[in-house]
Amino acid sequence: MVVKTSEIDNNKIRYLEEGSSENTLLLLHGLGASAERWEHVIPLFAKEYRVIVPDLVGFGHSDKPMVDYTMEYFSEFISKFVESIGIKKLNIIGSSLGGQIAAEYAVNHNDKIRKLVLVSPSGVMKHATPALNSYISAALYPNNDAALSAFQTMSCQDDIDEKTVSEFVARMQLPLSLIHISEPTRRYAISYGGVCLEKK
Repeated sequence: MVVKTSEIDNNKIRYLEEGSSENTLLLLHGLGASAERWEHVIPLFAKEYRVIVPDLVGFGHSDKPMVDYTMEYFSEFISKFVESIGIKKLNIIGSSLGGQIAAEYAVNHNDKIRKLVLVSPSGVMKHATPALNSYISAALYPNNDAALSAFQTMSCQDDIDEKTVSEFVARMQLPLSLIHISEPTRRYAISYGGVCLEKK
């Protein structure tokens, strides 16, 4: 897996790349995550695809401009990103916020899409869930206990990898991460979510 960067509107965008196929797969992470969210599946997909996994603008190690992070903004960002690295047609898998961004991009750029997979996309629920509230709280006030509780609530499992928790807290403490954003953008972030229907 190679770490690369691209520049979009004077913002440095970090991304991971693996695989050499002509068939490209773009993986989009969710709220508060980064490209590393996909680290366990990238090698599997890379057997069949050229896999591209960005830290979305505003997340991870990509730049975090002071803008309104709307779906239109993210969709346009994806359009510019794929153009900047020379992708003509692509498959997209988006999870949570990444799913909503992928859907918005597909609506506006359906001529570029080969296949679209949405994994628990945000934006389809009318009200916040306990899982969402726990996750937003952990993102705004990052510490290991809050992050562990959030991941347990979201996954419906008690056994959460310590690396998942520590990396989430570290991402949330990066400059201009969710704890540093403006109140209107925080309120907008609360419109995203996931749901745990039952404990397993």
